[in-house]
Amino acid sequence: MAAVVSLRYNPDVAAQYQRLTERDKSAMRTIGAAMRKFLHTASGVLKHHTPYQPQAACPSLWVAWGKTASWAA
Repeated sequence: MAAVVSLRYNPDVAAQYQRLTERDKSAMRTIGAAMRKFLHTASGVLKHHTPYQPQAACPSLWVAWGKTASWAA
């Protein structure tokens, strides 16, 4: 469930999901990849004691979903 939520609110995971769906990957495969990316990101944040900073900038994805995010401005 956390992977599905991260698709909506995490720009890095959302960008990866968009790339995989554009390459015609199955829904379960893309969610599995999102889960793995989310876990690796969370693990890195906890290991290094640093705040999360999004790396991918995909405002077009957020505009398509009708969302606005402070990092996209």
